[in-house]
Amino acid sequence: MQRFSPWQGLALAAIGVLGFSGTLPATRIAVADLGAVVVGLGRALVAALLALVYLLVRGEPVPARRHWPSFAVIALTVVAGFPLLSAIVLTSSSASHAAVVVALAPACTAILAVLRAGERPARSFWLGVALGLFGVCLYVFGASPDEPVGTDLGLLAAVLCVAIGYTEGARLSRELSGFCVISW
Repeated sequence: MQRFSPWQGLALAAIGVLGFSGTLPATRIAVADLGAVVVGLGRALVAALLALVYLLVRGEPVPARRHWPSFAVIALTVVAGFPLLSAIVLTSSSASHAAVVVALAPACTAILAVLRAGERPARSFWLGVALGLFGVCLYVFGASPDEPVGTDLGLLAAVLCVAIGYTEGARLSRELSGFCVISW
């Protein structure tokens, strides 16, 4: 398994954050012309093609059968669920509103990591989660009362999808490399 220095890890994380920060605005722009299904599933197709190139270049073997159920969960939630649900919601919601609700993803992922993978974050982390949850709820129920309830429910479903998929991916990366888990 390939290891990175702390600086390499930080640089990769920064690239990931930068890339992810454009997801909702780009999706909002794209759904106006292409529609939610094309955008949501099109993202999955582009990602699959890039992953295929990576897997072929690296000569990565097919994962063992015992890993397939985990890969199915990841595919249904992160590859299909989040992109499709967020694209559907962004046909009628602003990217900024969606971003505030989707900001719950790390907290939801942490909760699921405790339940599914036995992780044990510090109490200070849980304090941060509680404050973040309070802030998002304050925004959703106070600052944006015009937003339809269905929009927020759709966003929460998207957040749940991504949290489930990320948790399963992290659990699986205990046995396989992160690049392998992301690509398969």
